[in-house]
Amino acid sequence: LFDSLPQARHAPEFERLFITPPHRDLAGLLEFHGARVVVADELGEVTGAIGEAVDRPGLDAVIVPVDRGYDLEVRAAIYR
Repeated sequence: LFDSLPQARHAPEFERLFITPPHRDLAGLLEFHGARVVVADELGEVTGAIGEAVDRPGLDAVIVPVDRGYDLEVRAAIYR
């Protein structure tokens, strides 16, 4: 999503500010701050995970891993 912003043309600053490095343990960081975390690796898991999260009080996070390169290719094809 962020790759479609005008700022994307200004690498490496863009990369540093907008892109989560793939080697970072985002789930661990969120859990450290008290969040309940679900990693939705399958498309079918996303809706259920979000539905459960909104029904509970507190902080929940649903992480949906995305292949950035593939996503960029698909978006470019759609725009064409």
